[in-house]
Amino acid sequence: MRLSLYADGERILYRAQNMETTISASASELTLGNQFQGVLDEVRIFDYALHEDEVEHFARGGSGQLVPGEDLRGDFNDDGSVGFGDFLLFAAAFGSKNSTFDLDDNGIVGFGDFVIFAVEFGNRKISQKLSAHIG
Repeated sequence: MRLSLYADGERILYRAQNMETTISASASELTLGNQFQGVLDEVRIFDYALHEDEVEHFARGGSGQLVPGEDLRGDFNDDGSVGFGDFLLFAAAFGSKNSTFDLDDNGIVGFGDFVIFAVEFGNRKISQKLSAHIG
């Protein structure tokens, strides 16, 4: 098992060894083992090892997922993320036959395209380096 602990995006603890870790939670308390004493203001637990780019993304307040650029069809303004600017462009094309915004390829920009766009909203492109690492 590998365990990394980050504070403000900087790794402050790393353990790569066989170890037993007890995790328990209630409405007001989360326990990770029995060696940490203190207060945490934000906790995220992932079921996979994050790459440094992902840690940095979340530490800066990022949300959504990091995805390879070619999989981010809703990034209409090419700024590397699917956000409000893309929504304004999409909304202006709603009901048209503009193939750029026709994400479900049915010939018209409609509700099906909106659902696809909404799923991508908040996601951002990852670097080629990280894409190669994940793939």
